[in-house]
Amino acid sequence: MKQDLFFDLFDTPIGPLTLVWSEKGLKSASYKKAASGAALKYSKREKDNPFRTAFEAYFSGKDDAFKNMPLDIEGTSFQRRVWQLLLEIPSGETRCYGDLAKALGNPGASRAVGWANGQNPISIAVPCHRVIGR
Repeated sequence: MKQDLFFDLFDTPIGPLTLVWSEKGLKSASYKKAASGAALKYSKREKDNPFRTAFEAYFSGKDDAFKNMPLDIEGTSFQRRVWQLLLEIPSGETRCYGDLAKALGNPGASRAVGWANGQNPISIAVPCHRVIGR
């Protein structure tokens, strides 16, 4: 069954941001032009963006702007487990790939964690920027 997707493109302090969502939750947040083009091609433009306020609050300095935001992220089971760990990193703190691999019960999976982190479709709200090499 095909689900309806909606999108909104708006300016932020770090550039234009494209948000794509379904009725279940936010699917992606991207600064890439390709993502903007995909949103324009496959989604319905929606003026009532339920997620825009959270991003605006974040850019205004509110640390918990994304708390309890419904997400509809597609990925492998491993990716979703990594992304869930990203959501658990408190604002102002960092973790390294090795920390996340250990938390997953597989200390040798640092590179796989790094790859999954890089595939995160919801930048900023799922804080991949809080993960460092070491």
